[in-house]
Amino acid sequence: MSMNASDRPSWLRDVQFTTGESYRQARLKVALVWTGGTFASGKDDEGVIVPKYDADTFLHEFVPEWLKQKYSLHTHVPDGLPPRGIDSTEMDTDRIQRLISKIHEVITHEIAGVIVTHGTDTLAESAQATALALRNAPVPIVFTGSQLNPEEDRQDAIPNLSTALAVCRSQIRETCIAFGPLVFRGIASQKEHGRAADAFRSPHQPALASFDAGEIVVESHARLRKGNELPTDIEYFNKFSGNISSLPMSTTLTGKQLTYHLNSPDDGLLIEGYGEGNIPVERDTFRKRIEDAIKKRNKVVIVTPQCASNDRPSKYGVSANVAHPLITSGHGMTRTAALLKFKWLHALGKAKGVSEKNLPNFIRDSFPTNFVGERAVNGCAYPNGNEN
Repeated sequence: MSMNASDRPSWLRDVQFTTGESYRQARLKVALVWTGGTFASGKDDEGVIVPKYDADTFLHEFVPEWLKQKYSLHTHVPDGLPPRGIDSTEMDTDRIQRLISKIHEVITHEIAGVIVTHGTDTLAESAQATALALRNAPVPIVFTGSQLNPEEDRQDAIPNLSTALAVCRSQIRETCIAFGPLVFRGIASQKEHGRAADAFRSPHQPALASFDAGEIVVESHARLRKGNELPTDIEYFNKFSGNISSLPMSTTLTGKQLTYHLNSPDDGLLIEGYGEGNIPVERDTFRKRIEDAIKKRNKVVIVTPQCASNDRPSKYGVSANVAHPLITSGHGMTRTAALLKFKWLHALGKAKGVSEKNLPNFIRDSFPTNFVGERAVNGCAYPNGNEN
């Protein structure tokens, strides 16, 4: 049974239906933002994999007709990037900001979602930054890529694109990563394998959805679309500033080395604690060194786990939340998400007129806020539930 135009979700209002056609069969408009990576690469004359295909050439040469008949793909390139895109190792803050600006620009009433094709090395960081910058986008923003270039017989670009397109047809309303048959929350994901087809994982949260038999199976903790939400409702802040360094906890780390990092001119230090975020207390007076940096130098010190965890780790005598109460907890967050969240909050504080002296306190006070599901709270629920 077909639905009346007034009954359709907002992203389907302008889709033309034929008699008896349901919205699940309609040809949906999807914005394809092209940044390059292996997804857009091929071999040169010497067999080296290099950027080779622009978006329109890729669609013409590699995307099967059955997908083109199901989706109307409109291609875009972020300002300043070449048509063939770049290797993702060349991504930096400026290019990520331009990518986010392009995503914001292409979100309109007509599209069902945005797909960003991206090299896998920095894909998760771009997805994390986008999730923060466009934290209530009304449509899914789906990052995908490939481990093999599309010229290979066993390429994974088209299967991954198929999963990403299926997300745009679903009720999911998040910045996410579609890779292989699984869909992960972008802010909570990271690359975990250099060659395997299932390269990405969300170490602290389960998958948002799975792609099975051409359909997306959405899990209960995924954020869902609002039927009448307008693009003008988007909260858009794509600035990142401040300097923060990262230091993994190790048995080889000495108190002198820790103090060197704590005394650096950077605005903050992120420590990857043992296990779920454990930091020595007695060893080399680690606790005193950290407390002195926070109290005397107003340093922001954040701790994240080295292994899979959640927002409420086990309470040991050396747990950061027990033994080091002045530390800002990043439990349940990936290292790169915590780094980007710091830089986003630093820029947000400056935009709000917070003084340089009070910026550290602004970051400490704001960091526990679960902006886009970066912290695995209450069974990985999205902040304020699925409807907000």
